[in-house]
Amino acid sequence: MKIIKGEKWFLVKWKNYADSDNTWEPESAFIEAKYMIKRMTPPQINNSTLCVSIQSSAFLSEDNLPDERPNEVVLTPPSVFAVSPRTPKLAVLKTPDATSRRSREVENEDTSVKLAFPHADSVAPVVEQQDPEHLSNKDIALIKSKIDDQFSNLFNRLQGLRSNAILNLLLVDTLLIGLNEASLADFFVIRAEFPFMPSWLINVLSKKKKLLNLMSLKVNTIFYMLGYDMLRMFKADTTEFVVNLMLRAINDFIGTVLVLDDEEEDGEERKMKTFVLITIPSIGILRDTIRVFNQGMHNELLKLRNEYKNKVTIELIDWENLVDIASKNESLSNINTVDDRIKLLFNEIETRFS
Repeated sequence: MKIIKGEKWFLVKWKNYADSDNTWEPESAFIEAKYMIKRMTPPQINNSTLCVSIQSSAFLSEDNLPDERPNEVVLTPPSVFAVSPRTPKLAVLKTPDATSRRSREVENEDTSVKLAFPHADSVAPVVEQQDPEHLSNKDIALIKSKIDDQFSNLFNRLQGLRSNAILNLLLVDTLLIGLNEASLADFFVIRAEFPFMPSWLINVLSKKKKLLNLMSLKVNTIFYMLGYDMLRMFKADTTEFVVNLMLRAINDFIGTVLVLDDEEEDGEERKMKTFVLITIPSIGILRDTIRVFNQGMHNELLKLRNEYKNKVTIELIDWENLVDIASKNESLSNINTVDDRIKLLFNEIETRFS
């Protein structure tokens, strides 16, 4: 145990996880967990709530916090974790930190509960899960309009290209929140971050026929990196449900946006596009959930290649495996930062798709 600004912090060991995943958590986090457990039914507690035990398996409270050092609290990693409305907002937290031209600093509103995630250095704030489909029509329209604006900017960028120039498109969510877009000369980045649903892309793009025609001529490769936000923030009963949602969204995107007609636009030949799926590094509290998602991507790859043979070239970058190999070979730094992982990913992209 240690004291930070008058508050007790405990070294947390996550059940079934390695010691390298241990994190320091404030006393308030465990009181919050106790509150959530009390207001949920037993099946929910077993499947989706932070469960806390210390020696006698008693929940932490102000009356039974032990004083011995060190205190390791064993927590069962939840498949779903939601912050209750009682969670206080704290200071601004920088995660990740910029350490090279590939990365940028990102400021987040801090919370009393923080866990390890692949999009951040050290621990990051936990966000409340929701289903955006249940939002009002007005809210959904506002969310879609922000993505619509980005595609309008893409249209302007494509129009300004030289006749023989091409561009690569990168669709990302908060997994690459630390990416510095200015370091990518031949890429245009669309940040489709939650609560935007990947399945809504078709609705947004279906209204942009001129953009789709221009993309068929000027966009060479589309790198698809959506899914992480859905795993982390979408409210669902099972991981498999989210994986199936994402696989349908991917299939619909390819079939609607990338499959080319035999026609030519303005006398120019449309070239077959390359569509690249990218797995997620399995790091932190979502490790097992991410592995299920990545396995789903691997399984879907052969199906997509067979379905869209001679129409779209479909590839996969196994970013998860790249990180695992680099970590074992000690070619990443000891802290395994977001910047390390981003550089590893784009080295692979430049090697395979330059």
